[in-house]
Amino acid sequence: MSEEWCRQQLMNLQIKDRRLDTLNEIRNHLTKLPANEVASVSSNFLTLPELLDCVEDNQEKNEQSNLACDILSLCMSNLDLSDTSKNFDYLERCLDHQNDSVKVLGLNEVDRISKQFPNQTFSQNVIISVIKCLENPQERVGAVAAKILPAILPKVLSDHSVHSNLNRLLTCSDLVRCRVYDSSTAIAKQSQGNLECVAYILDRLCTNLNSDDVLLELIVLEFLSDLAQTDHGWLYLENKGIFKSIADKLDTMETNPLKNLLFPGYVKFFGNVALKQPMKVLQGFPSFVNALMDLLLESIVSDADGTTLPVVFDTLAQLGFSDQGILLLEDLYSVKMIQTLSAIGKSIHNLPTRLQIRALNCLEILFQSDFQNNRVNSITNQWFIALTGKAGMNFILNYCRNPFPDIKLAALTLLKVLVMPFWGKIELQKTAGFIEFLTDRNVEFNKDAIHEKYRIIEILSEATNVFDRDALGQLKKYVQQGAFYVEGIMDVVAEGRS
Repeated sequence: MSEEWCRQQLMNLQIKDRRLDTLNEIRNHLTKLPANEVASVSSNFLTLPELLDCVEDNQEKNEQSNLACDILSLCMSNLDLSDTSKNFDYLERCLDHQNDSVKVLGLNEVDRISKQFPNQTFSQNVIISVIKCLENPQERVGAVAAKILPAILPKVLSDHSVHSNLNRLLTCSDLVRCRVYDSSTAIAKQSQGNLECVAYILDRLCTNLNSDDVLLELIVLEFLSDLAQTDHGWLYLENKGIFKSIADKLDTMETNPLKNLLFPGYVKFFGNVALKQPMKVLQGFPSFVNALMDLLLESIVSDADGTTLPVVFDTLAQLGFSDQGILLLEDLYSVKMIQTLSAIGKSIHNLPTRLQIRALNCLEILFQSDFQNNRVNSITNQWFIALTGKAGMNFILNYCRNPFPDIKLAALTLLKVLVMPFWGKIELQKTAGFIEFLTDRNVEFNKDAIHEKYRIIEILSEATNVFDRDALGQLKKYVQQGAFYVEGIMDVVAEGRS
């Protein structure tokens, strides 16, 4: 019955005057088919050209094309991917179609198959068709193709046709080249062998660091920082002299008329790399690290337009993101780090709200360490003293009491990190009024802030060797009642029952 019906509908689709009615009938029929029939019917429509022929060009308002695309999408979602992976003809037709919506359906299907069957090898024609999609000016086609290629291309990197097509795209516009760079960087990160196969593309990528196009230069920096997060990627860039080139550019940035545009990108480069390779950045580029801290010391009192501080705060946090980073900052830059934290503590209150939040977020990351590591604990304790001076934990609590919700939440999140180690609990225990502030349910109305307070109290309630019995009793009672307990509600219920 289903096969005979399919044949009839496919014949009707060849008659232009009947197409719209036939497409509506097909869509309605597919939604009502039993599960044991829908896959075979969907396969029939996809493997023959009649349905795709109903989709015309990229006209936005075309009822027939839109309806045909809906059916294509429905058919693809009904297919058993284990069977689909053996027949790629319909995928190739979709990817090569003139209508972008059909290309997107094809790309999504390739993505779905590659995720469910990671070891799947696609036909050469499908892979070449995906590569050609990089040329499409539409972001929904070209950018999606760039994200799919790292999953399907590695097995055929040595194929001559793949090589020649990628090489051809390197002669296209900046947009197309950047999509090739995006895919190639992701592929190179996977292994040393992959990197060697796409080295001809990475070599071209590196030359764009000297581009006159500022936007292109910044995009290239992002790709290079991504590649540098792997050991083999780092070695490749080191052998190409990229790190020295970037460091030299930073040294001469002061005289560059485009400094305000370029500087954040170059600083972010080292910050992003430091997230995965803190030792290589902190040991290999002391001039950069010292310059970063000098810049923070200068900008925190003079960065009137606030363009420099955000990236400096973020990069400092990236340098100290890991325990290894903390230890290296202490071993190599201890005096400068103390000066930097002291400057933040003294000047943060003068910053605009958005920069105060950025600074608090930076501090949260710096103090977020392995609180069971005694040496790291000792270092972060010294950092805390440098940051807060005589104010101690009141420095943080004052921001926790700030009426602006965003500042308060950032401060509470920092406080949660600070009370994890033993020294943080001691500092809080020495602070008058902290119990009353934390357990007062009448001053907090922001849901996220209430939750953060609860997490802080939960941590403190386990510190039996720090707080006295009364304080622990209040903290444990708060935890038992829950974050969103409303005082007095039980009394109201009791009165109602009496």
